[in-house]
Amino acid sequence: MRSYWFFRAFARILPREFRERVFEPAWADILLDEHSAGGGPASFRARFVLFLECLRLGIPQMVWQHGRLTLLARRGVVAAAVIVGLMLLMRVRYANQGY
Repeated sequence: MRSYWFFRAFARILPREFRERVFEPAWADILLDEHSAGGGPASFRARFVLFLECLRLGIPQMVWQHGRLTLLARRGVVAAAVIVGLMLLMRVRYANQGY
């Protein structure tokens, strides 16, 4: 049996409800098809399409749920604001040195 460490790690990143309702049934279908057909380019294509569709549908759920930002998204916005603020502060201090 091949090791699918990438997809197991990717599944853990996805929101739980999305993983249980979408990713796991699709992944089980892909594994069943691979087992019965013997793998090949079609199975790679199916895994790649599953990965892209989960990015398209699942990742936005990590930042936006029920009409508002999630905690992860709010923390990301705060972190970005702090980084931009620190960069502006560094720029102002550099400009005031008179080089």
